[in-house]
Amino acid sequence: MLHFDEYLSKLKQFSKKNHLVIYGAGTLGKVTLQALKKYNLEVDFFCDSDVRKHHLKVEGKDIISPEKLISLDKDTDIFVCNIYFSSIVPFLKKSDFFRK
Repeated sequence: MLHFDEYLSKLKQFSKKNHLVIYGAGTLGKVTLQALKKYNLEVDFFCDSDVRKHHLKVEGKDIISPEKLISLDKDTDIFVCNIYFSSIVPFLKKSDFFRK
């Protein structure tokens, strides 16, 4: 798991574009989107476990389900931006999203 400044540093080292997902389509996710825009980082999707948000958009970005997130490449970069961090991190680990 990388902190924001470590993530920015990593981006400078690699030319391959991974998917970038914000997990959490609420207020914190929207604030994170604005911060990433300031660094010219393009978010591909939002992910949220709230089924009422699936198939909606946040600033033109689709909100996908955790099940759809699992189908993405495991090199996907994910910013966890909600209060359910303690349940999302184990889910992401189990789904093989953590780099060793």
